[in-house]
Amino acid sequence: MGQKLGDDADEVLKVLNERGITKKLAKEALEIARQRGGFT
Repeated sequence: MGQKLGDDADEVLKVLNERGITKKLAKEALEIARQRGGFT
């Protein structure tokens, strides 16, 4: 898994939302990614 979805959290949230992922779920996923050191 190495697909880049955006350069920052806002871009990633937008892409995920366009693909049917709710903002709440996407924010939770971004927080987990941030804690683990990556957004890829």
